[in-house]
Amino acid sequence: MTALVSTPPGNTRVWTGQHKYFPRTHSRGPEIQPRPGVRVLPLLGFTVFAACATPAPPSEVMAEAVCASAIHAFGSRADLQADPGRVAVSLSKVPVSETTIGYGPGSDYQAELTLLDGVWQIARATGPKSAVNVTTPGEGAGAMFLVTASPEAWKTRALETPVNGMAALEALLAQAAPSHGCPGEAIPFKLSGTLMGGEWSVVGRPAGAAGRIEQADVTLIGIFDPADPDRYFMPQGRKIHVHVVSNDGQLSGHLNDFEALTNPSLALPQ
Repeated sequence: MTALVSTPPGNTRVWTGQHKYFPRTHSRGPEIQPRPGVRVLPLLGFTVFAACATPAPPSEVMAEAVCASAIHAFGSRADLQADPGRVAVSLSKVPVSETTIGYGPGSDYQAELTLLDGVWQIARATGPKSAVNVTTPGEGAGAMFLVTASPEAWKTRALETPVNGMAALEALLAQAAPSHGCPGEAIPFKLSGTLMGGEWSVVGRPAGAAGRIEQADVTLIGIFDPADPDRYFMPQGRKIHVHVVSNDGQLSGHLNDFEALTNPSLALPQ
């Protein structure tokens, strides 16, 4: 059960409870073309032995493809520092499949954007502790930046113990990445279960919203990147960027921290 306020008619849903990517920005600027994110290579094979002209074994080539997982970053922190009002991409131009996850702030920081299994989740603040969630982008909707991942498929496994907070989630992914063929590299993920004590936020103008999820069945999506905090927009001091979507569709947004996620199932690229 999600601790939320009532749901209005139509396809909008209200949820209660600011996470800021950047300081207050100027007016919306010209749109720029999407650029691919930094391509991920494994530490062995290409990186270590390329100078010897030794072809990577087939297993390492497969690991490279899994690690890369079609992660793309539209926009960059350098772009936003140079032109704070620049819109990185129109949502209508974002390639989306049924496996796509993603996160970022909407145009002019008016909404928090999340992608789960190819479906947009767009949260707009309606008060300091409330927001409305919709699944259809408006005409001309864009993103100040957007990070997406579209693996060919996800491989899911149940975990034996709860995940107790964001630091524990980082540690879990740091342990899982090498066994998945991705030592020291970025990897997208989905984590489902029952969230307790979740601290969420959405950007907004003139103000965003923030609140607490006491208990809800959810899916967390995001990118774990131990190598570079800037290319996929890691929050300060973290190696992971996480968004949350409730199973009942009533909430979405940035997840700042949480107490625990019980009955967890972890999905990594296959």
